[in-house]
This record gives sequence, C-alpha cells and structure tokens, in this order.
Amino acid sequence: MYEMLDLAVDYYSALGTPLALELASLARKGLWGEVAKYSTDPSLYQDSETYFIDALATSFCKKLQVDADKETRRTAALNKWWEAEKQCFRTNREFWPYVDQVENLDPRVEKIFSSLRKNTARLLGRAPHDLSGRFGKGSTVMHRGARMLIPDKLACIPEMTEQAWVHLRGWSQTAWARAHSGTLFSEDLFDQKARLPFDVPLVRGNRWDSVPKNALTDRSIGIEPTLNLFYQLSVGQEMKSRLQKWNLLLAPKSKNSSADFLSGRTDQSESQAIHRALAKKASVDGSLATIDLSSASDTIAESIVHLAFPQDWVSLFSSLRSPYTLVEGHEVKLEKFSSMGNGFTFELETALFTAAAWFAMETLGIQPEFGVNLSVYGDDIIVPVDAAPFLLQLLRFLGFSINKKKTFITGPFRESCGGDYFLGRDVRPIFVSKGPRTPSEWIVMANKLYDLESYLPALKRVRNKILSVLPTDVRNCRGPRELGDVVITDDDHQKWQTRVMVSRRREDPSGWRAIRAVIPQVDILPLRRWDDTTAVTSLLYGCASQGVAPRGEPLGYRIDWVAYG
Repeated sequence: MYEMLDLAVDYYSALGTPLALELASLARKGLWGEVAKYSTDPSLYQDSETYFIDALATSFCKKLQVDADKETRRTAALNKWWEAEKQCFRTNREFWPYVDQVENLDPRVEKIFSSLRKNTARLLGRAPHDLSGRFGKGSTVMHRGARMLIPDKLACIPEMTEQAWVHLRGWSQTAWARAHSGTLFSEDLFDQKARLPFDVPLVRGNRWDSVPKNALTDRSIGIEPTLNLFYQLSVGQEMKSRLQKWNLLLAPKSKNSSADFLSGRTDQSESQAIHRALAKKASVDGSLATIDLSSASDTIAESIVHLAFPQDWVSLFSSLRSPYTLVEGHEVKLEKFSSMGNGFTFELETALFTAAAWFAMETLGIQPEFGVNLSVYGDDIIVPVDAAPFLLQLLRFLGFSINKKKTFITGPFRESCGGDYFLGRDVRPIFVSKGPRTPSEWIVMANKLYDLESYLPALKRVRNKILSVLPTDVRNCRGPRELGDVVITDDDHQKWQTRVMVSRRREDPSGWRAIRAVIPQVDILPLRRWDDTTAVTSLLYGCASQGVAPRGEPLGYRIDWVAYG
C-alpha cells in the first residue's frame, strides 16, 4: 500500500535539493510537526526558479493534518483566540470613549472615524429592513455534528440570543415558523400581531470550536445560534450584493482557467481571480502592494464597528451578533465584534478594510479604481505601493496586526487569494491537507503533479507510483484538465475512453460526446427520514426532492460517462 509517508519521501527525493532531502529525513522519522515548521521567505531569493523549488518542498506538508497532533492544534488555536481577545480589549479601551462621546476627545481621531463611516455608507447604502433568511451548511449552538442538515434544523424550533427578538416577527411569517405553529398547510397566514404559540429558546451567544487550518494550528470559529445564523447569512448576502456594485466580492464565473486546476483554485470567485491578476502584475512592475492581516476577523473590536459603520448597520449587526462565547465550559463576554462562523463577518471585514484603504488613498491624493488599483477580499488587501505605508499605519491604529510573512510592498514577489507570483511567474506550490486514501483523492494528487513534470521531470516517477496503486478501471479514466479531477489529466488523446452518447431528446438527434470518468458517490438521505411537515418545509427551502447530501467524505465512487468538449 502506497501511504502518505512513501509519497512525501518520494516527492522530496524527486525535488533533490538539500532542503528537500532534509525534509525527507524528518518525514521518515514521522516528525510531521517539524516538517511543517520549515518555510521559505521570497525576499531571500534572487530568482523564481530557486524559490519555487524550495517552496514546493516546504509547503507540501505544511497543511497536513495528523491525528496524533489534533489536541495540540486545537490548543494552539485556543491560545491564539485568547490573544485576539486581549488585543480587542486594548482596542476597545482606547476607543470606547469615542463611542460614548465623552468630552476632550482628539479631533484627529474623530475625523478618521468620520471618514471611515462615510466610506462604509457609500459602499453599503442604507441597511435593509426585510431579511429573507438563509441556511448554512454547518452546526449551530443546539444542532451539533458535521452531518447536520437543513431538515434537521427545520424540525426544531431555533434558538436565538436575546437581542435577536426584533427578527421574531419576520421569522413568524416563514414556512419554518408556520410548520411549528400548525399553519403550514393553512390558507390563512399566521397573524402578525399574535404571539407565537411556542417559546423560542434563548441562549447567551455562540460556542467556540476549531476547524483544520494547517499542521501546527487549527482555526477558531464561533458556532452561532440557529436563528441568529439564519439572518446573519441574509445580512451577509445583502452586503455582498451592495459590494459587488463596487467590483468587490464578485461571484464565480462559469469556468475556471486551466491553470487553476494545478493549485486546486477551482470554484473561486471572480474577485479572487482579479486579486491573482493584480498580484501577478505587481510582481513585475512593483506598482501594487499585497497586504494580509493576522487573525483579522478575531481582532475586529466591538468599538471599531460602532465607530466605522453607519448607525443603521451597527444596529442591524448588533441585533444578530453573539455577545458571549462558551469556551471550554466557561462563558466569556466578547471584546471582538464577531468571529468566523458568523454569517456576515467576511463581508463586514471586506467593507471595513475597503473603507480604510479608500481613506488612505484619498488622504494621499490617489484616485481609487476598484479592481484596478484597489481591491479587497476579506483581509486580502491590494493598494498602490505609495498608499501602503499609510494604510499599514492606519490598520495598526485600528487594532489590527500585519501578517509580515504574507505582506509584500517591495521586491519581485506578491501573494493574494491563492496566487503566488515571482516576477510574473506563477510559483504557487502544492499542499496536502491529508494523506490520500480513496481513488478520487489519489487522482487529485496525481493531477497536482502533472504540470510540474515538465519543470521537474523526476516527479513523473512519483506520479507513476500513484497511478500504479489505482484500480485498472480508474487508471484508464483519462482526459483533459478542463474536466478537473474526475479524470487523470493526460494530453495523449489515444488514452481517452470516449464515445458518442445517443440523446433522448428529439430536438437533439446528434447526441453528445462523453468521456469515461471517476464520479465520487455521495450519501443521499431521502426526505422520508423526516416527518411530512418537515419534508414539505425542506422542499420550500430548496432541498432536492430526491433527498439531501450530508457534508463529509464521499461513500465511494463509480465509473461513468460525463460530457466533454
């Protein structure tokens, strides 16, 4: 059996550099944590080729999740969470007097926040009054487990924080509420002025948890109350639609470029593609800086949101945020405004950092052109080099920490949204988050190595080893990269298994071309698992009639024909 250890050692040996061979020695000893500590600093390299090879070595196992280190990673995430809370406390202590409008305030500070409010108001407009609500895919405070599905949530009365009571009237008119009030199939809508015929459970806030990030640490998240998250996601979507008018948070295009498949950059948004294009350009002409922050969402202090956003948005945010977090059995009053896990945190930080970058550029007399010389995606920020020092100073003033390892203002390297460029060359390395086990996972690994073969021919031996462990029927599923990881990428058309499929539609008698592919099999749970009312309500919220698919690994795979060309 070809295991992760064999793959790593073979990979490092194929790279062949002293650094790679040193990592191979550590991998043989099972010292994955030590392997993950190695990194490459592009500022120390004179050419893209040398940097790329070393980056391929140090990044390969940087995200590898080893079960033996699970508690260590979780503890590291929790320690970082506490540090972020302390950082937010210091920020709040500095700026709460400006929220409370006490006397003898510094007019220069007031001017900064006035400018930020003006910019966020321009970006977002007026806060919405009506929210439709949206479901997330993960757990909530009272719904635990990775397999928690929309029908499971609909089958229960949602919990909420006390501040979210203002959304109860709107929620009482939803199919969800009517199902629990017994009026789902009634012709009369539930009386808006009547009390709900049941109690909605109250909780103090969210629950701390962590998700995989890399080999050394997890990422902290907040598991939100069900009703809060239902409307948080609606607020996030509304903010996204407003920001898209400024060329921010643009939706994915219909197709990804073929180069995206090498680094796994599929199903990403147009804004991420714009960031990569700007980063590539800046690595050549040095005109733009790429800025990244450390623990950005966890260090947005509550006072900053109150000062940097218009009051109508602050009121909306505050009605849905969790003021407390349950951490390891202890309830903590939050200094941060919201965390990852909150349905609008990503859009909030995008708006905040865009407003800050806009302010910095206007202060320096630089005209912002969104998507050209100014773009923000979460905490990935791109601004002109001339504006970068001022913006960095402003971000520190607002209580944020600059990620110096991922911020580039000078030199031939830029990084943003999964794109690494050294003098215009794509030098994004490959990462392994877990050891491949299933045929589909081995195909992903083989395809990641494919485009590196022309650059490092020794990697072909590693790829051939991967292909040799695959069942024959899987190994014969070859095709173009445009199909992604349902086929083994192969430029030799003679190895493709293709056929013309007969169309069942009269208007298309010519049929369609198909290629043999490996299709992951997901677990489909039929709606009959739930009661009739929950099943009907699930259909109203967009669940497929054939059932719902839990998150998680596929059950297996099947060989089938898929359209191509």
